[in-house]
Amino acid sequence: MRLRNITFAGMLLLTLAFTAGMAGASNQTNATVNGDGNQTGIAANNTGEVGTANNENVDELADDVAPYEGSIGPGSSLYGLKIALEGLDESFTFNESEKIGKKVAHSRQRIAEAKAELGKKNDEAAVRALEKYREKIKETDEAVSKASDEGKGLLNAQEMVAKHQAVLAALLESHPNNTGLARAYNNSVDLQERFESKTGKGFVLATRNGKKVLRGIEIDETKEKLKIKAKIIDNATQIEVDVKFASNSTDNFTIAQEIVNRLQLSEENINSIIKIEKEEDEHKLKEELKAGAEVKGNISKVEAEYKFPINETNESEIVKGVHQKLSALTTADILNVLEIKIKKEHKEIEEKENKSEKKGREEIGERENRSEKRGQEEIAGKENKSEKRGQKGKED
Repeated sequence: MRLRNITFAGMLLLTLAFTAGMAGASNQTNATVNGDGNQTGIAANNTGEVGTANNENVDELADDVAPYEGSIGPGSSLYGLKIALEGLDESFTFNESEKIGKKVAHSRQRIAEAKAELGKKNDEAAVRALEKYREKIKETDEAVSKASDEGKGLLNAQEMVAKHQAVLAALLESHPNNTGLARAYNNSVDLQERFESKTGKGFVLATRNGKKVLRGIEIDETKEKLKIKAKIIDNATQIEVDVKFASNSTDNFTIAQEIVNRLQLSEENINSIIKIEKEEDEHKLKEELKAGAEVKGNISKVEAEYKFPINETNESEIVKGVHQKLSALTTADILNVLEIKIKKEHKEIEEKENKSEKKGREEIGERENRSEKRGQEEIAGKENKSEKRGQKGKED
């Protein structure tokens, strides 16, 4: 029993020391220092929410993610514990925007670790960090797709992912044959698109005074997007089709029909759109159809996703298989999964509530005035009658 208590106490102390070390490393990787000695870039605050350290609309990207300098990198035996503790921290964060902020900050750590290992030519350790980055990005993508918050917290996290994307692109230039980097970059692009669909904003690279900078832009919500991805896994291929567009209809059947119409593509169209890549990791082949629309006024933001496997790995056969599958899709199939959300602006709701409350107060006031007036008239009438009876009695 005594030995067990000593062991437990030792593990507790190790965890506390480890956590303190992680906090210091996090601060080191979550900010950069410019030539004037001033801190710039992205920083994670104590709540885990991500935000820019300066107030400018344009942020410098040069060396935005510094190489990791801590002792618990992807080559360490304690790396698994480090990842587990980060996950535990996220699981006990219940505010959705804060949780997303922490996930993005942790994915930033993976880039810093990969950058350090690539600099040391430790390719195996770099691959491990990049794989953990991909896992965290997938988690973040799922969290963003379910998030209801479209405020500053989500936008700040999106900006940080845009910075990740720029850093990964720069690393790809110096390591063009690194498939792990290429996959990580593609994942960051997909996540950025997920953010754009939520926030209606995007970030693009520009040049200012010879330096790369990031500029925020408004996304045209009426712009249509159609993507087809093919991931070759062993002797089969997993297909992912995504379509996004704005519709002038708010009717379920019409929206479902519009989705089907956009997916009725020729083999030539599919061949010009599809992106085929080999997936080295083990993944399950699955079939899933999802469709949703968010209605604001008379406009619907529509998004549909169709995943399905094809028992082909040849490029031309993959295109034929996708064509056959999409051609067989019906309006009834879409209607079975279509979810419509009607979104009302807070201001409109507040104005309606205020008008309703004001109208209610006015009606109550009018009723009270009418009641008081009737009461006064009744009292006056009674007094007049009483006075007349008194005068009549005197005359008699």
